[in-house]
Amino acid sequence: MVGSRRFDSTPIPEEVKQKYYAKITDLLSSEIPEDPELITLSPEARQELSAFAQEIETRLVTDCAKIADWTGKLVGNVLRISGLLCRSRLYLADGYAEDYGPLEVSGETMRNAIRLGRYFLSHAKVTFDIMPAKPLHMRALHILKMLKEKKLTEFDRRTAMRHCSVFKTIEDIQPVLDFLEDYGYIFAMPTSNAGRPGRPALPRYCVNRRVLEQDLDSLLAA
Repeated sequence: MVGSRRFDSTPIPEEVKQKYYAKITDLLSSEIPEDPELITLSPEARQELSAFAQEIETRLVTDCAKIADWTGKLVGNVLRISGLLCRSRLYLADGYAEDYGPLEVSGETMRNAIRLGRYFLSHAKVTFDIMPAKPLHMRALHILKMLKEKKLTEFDRRTAMRHCSVFKTIEDIQPVLDFLEDYGYIFAMPTSNAGRPGRPALPRYCVNRRVLEQDLDSLLAA
């Protein structure tokens, strides 16, 4: 509703506020039983969760691939939410229902939990998309990927620019090389122009052998 909200909107009715306050207070002040309560899933709830899990599994390699680590935990979190919703239904508007019998998540409760899960997922996708990227890290990854593919143990700046087209000028690539050297991925080899006329030789870099051994996913993890 952003963009069409009114400043002088109707306030929440006092009765609704009091009922909400009472329910939350009852939930937080509930006595912890000696034996843990077992919450089970009804056949309908299990079917709803199974369908949701299958949907999320396919999305881990499509629209949610960029946030697979976060999305991969969503089904488990939805299951926990369904348990909280199931437990909270015991607290009726007029107080706590003491004789409630076995706790079982209904199909309706599971659908409500999944609805919350979808809400959180949509927000997560937006949040991760608008978070500032690490351009220096990403540009450094181009060089590391090239070094692994070419299996280079030594290289110079010209070689890196030739194989990494994202770098157009010395000003583009040198900060990235300095960054990689600062963090120990590459090491500048000593050069000497003693007794040699002309421009100084390009610095050559030695590649840390761990760059060639590790998976790209583990590189620049920090």
